[in-house]
Amino acid sequence: MRALYTLSTSLLLLTTHAQWPTSPNAPLVICNDPSDQRFIGFLPDGSDGWIALWTDDRVTALRYSIYGQRIDPQGNLLWEPNGRLLQEVPGRSINFVGANRMSNGNLLLAYACGANHQTADTLRAMAIDVDGAPVWDEPTLLAQPGLLPGGGTANGHYYPRVTPVLEGVFVGWGTNPIGAADYVHVARILNDGTNLMPVQGVEVTSLNNSIVTGPWSMRHDLAGGLLFEERWGNGAGAPLYAMRVNEMGTQLWPNLLQVSANSNGLGYEWSSAMAPNARMNSVWGYGYDLRMAVYDTTGVLLNTNAPIDVCMQAEVQENPFVVQSASESTVFWADNRSSAGNGRQVFMQRFAADGTPVLAADGVLAMQCDGNLNGFPRAIVAEDESHIVSMFTGANLSGGTAGFRVGRVTNTGTNLWSDTTRFCIPTLGPNGGTAYGLASDGDGGAMSIWFNWENNAIYAARLDRWGRMGDFTAIQEPEGNSIIPAYPNPTADRITFSVPVNERILGIELMDVRGATVAVPPAERTIATDALASGLYSARIRTNSGVHVSRFVKQ
Repeated sequence: MRALYTLSTSLLLLTTHAQWPTSPNAPLVICNDPSDQRFIGFLPDGSDGWIALWTDDRVTALRYSIYGQRIDPQGNLLWEPNGRLLQEVPGRSINFVGANRMSNGNLLLAYACGANHQTADTLRAMAIDVDGAPVWDEPTLLAQPGLLPGGGTANGHYYPRVTPVLEGVFVGWGTNPIGAADYVHVARILNDGTNLMPVQGVEVTSLNNSIVTGPWSMRHDLAGGLLFEERWGNGAGAPLYAMRVNEMGTQLWPNLLQVSANSNGLGYEWSSAMAPNARMNSVWGYGYDLRMAVYDTTGVLLNTNAPIDVCMQAEVQENPFVVQSASESTVFWADNRSSAGNGRQVFMQRFAADGTPVLAADGVLAMQCDGNLNGFPRAIVAEDESHIVSMFTGANLSGGTAGFRVGRVTNTGTNLWSDTTRFCIPTLGPNGGTAYGLASDGDGGAMSIWFNWENNAIYAARLDRWGRMGDFTAIQEPEGNSIIPAYPNPTADRITFSVPVNERILGIELMDVRGATVAVPPAERTIATDALASGLYSARIRTNSGVHVSRFVKQ
């Protein structure tokens, strides 16, 4: 049986000395094989590096297999040039893939395959280790053609999604029964490959009124089970519903929760995040306005009278992206309001745990971008109160170029990096909102892996905490920045930076000897230091004319 599911014969850890590029003109090439690639995404490898995943038809035309590449923290490619073959099904095509880390550190690949590149009648799962080697003797069968537990016959299984859980993972997927509405099914797999649920999975029966290509989400409920959201229908005004299930797929709420209650429904897109207090924050767009609902894991909608207004500007707001910190949620979105400049810009709004907005009504400008067509922001929480945010924008209708900007944004919307900072030049950027991802580099910066359709290539790049491309030690100061004195030095309770009197301070960042950000004090020449531990510190001071660096000792 195992012979039907072959892996790459080369299982040695190969090192290709590439390393992170220092120019946006030449991002790191993950794969540029002349065959056809379909980007999946990337995940951390558990050793401060990442594993990129995609499907590829280089073995047999229009018969796709799963390939991957491992990248270490310095940007070295650790597997074969153009990637390692991780999973294939001879004579069949793997057309839909979901992946995630398991609780034991291995990588779980859930993949649906069919007789050709357009079908998916069988769903399996396989675990691989950090070197790409198979962990189980053979893949675990999750779903196949045939009768479904709720009745009807399966016509196909699509879009698997993987969520880690203690001692394994959940796998959810869409099933298309012959002559009936689509359903969401779920299975639970242990680390050893045991499927705790029957083949065909357990039907989440309440989420069943849309086609399989319609969006739905699955996330951990922080209590051992799952929380599902699904847009019912494919047209504007469709409602958003939610349901919670336990570790065996049993529904925990008596009825569906209509998240979008007392609103006009969704346009198309929405984004959600789970807060540590087990409250869900879901944001959606309709008619170019953005609304939010807050509900808890008991299925109670906390904004009972009406959704919370995120942005009600007259111009276009679209593609919201919610990021959750320990105490609040932040929503980023693409916005074309004329007061912010031409094209789509990134705006943001922060919300307290109860859904109260923190910033000005309708949000504040977070990052200037380029391109006038669409906008797909992504964001992560940085190591302090700031966020790193990126956005792909498409080319405008008059011939302008697409962009792929990235910034480090404070909790008030100030961009600590230049508005021209980018991972690559426009022609090498991603060609769609789902074709790229953003992740922390673990040291105050960020990295991205993306797919460029025009070049049929997968690229990657890294920016350090200063917004510089490449691999740098965090304590390094940017070249060309001026070193200014600080006094009194050493200091006990306050420090004054000798910023020229004709310059306005826009932001300050304090770092310890490891280069980790420890504080973002007020943008003033004199700041308090009494709360700092004793030791050596480096300060990055951004002004209207550039960046200054200073060092001082806290007694």
